[in-house]
Amino acid sequence: MSNYNVSTRYAKALLDLSTDTGMFEKVSEDVEVIYKALSESRELRTMLLNPVIREEKKVSVLSEIFKSHISDDTMKFMKFVVNKSRGNIIKDILRRFIELKNDRLGIIEVGVVSNSEMTDVQKNNLEMKMKERTGKSVILSYNTDESLIGGFRLKLKDTIIDASVKHQLEELRKSFLGEKMISTN
Repeated sequence: MSNYNVSTRYAKALLDLSTDTGMFEKVSEDVEVIYKALSESRELRTMLLNPVIREEKKVSVLSEIFKSHISDDTMKFMKFVVNKSRGNIIKDILRRFIELKNDRLGIIEVGVVSNSEMTDVQKNNLEMKMKERTGKSVILSYNTDESLIGGFRLKLKDTIIDASVKHQLEELRKSFLGEKMISTN
């Protein structure tokens, strides 16, 4: 079974459990805290990925780090996952939980890459257009890439919308090369 499928099963189980116990909001907050910590700490990710480190030690480290920051229910889930030798995909499980939670709440995450920092007006306009297009609440995350020259690139689930000048120039180049090759034949 692929890591995606396994991650989805664990994430769905946590989502269902948190809903059934009335702890959905708290568990969602906990997952965000843990996911952020894993994203920011290469050492923590490395420890969880290391097959030489025993599960008991991994659980001990996680307990020490998160015991005062997350609920007992979430900590029990984390221990369960690690004890099932799934510590190596814990970040994937948490990411999948966030995706499933957002789907359930009608929220969609959109990644925006532009060549420079967008203004508040641009961000508001983009958010409104994405709400209209998707019919859902939108969470936008912004990054910059100076190689884009101008414009922006959006990542909406599995779809990439490339409205960058770099992409448009590349398409124009391909168009000219294609016409030139056709006309010479």
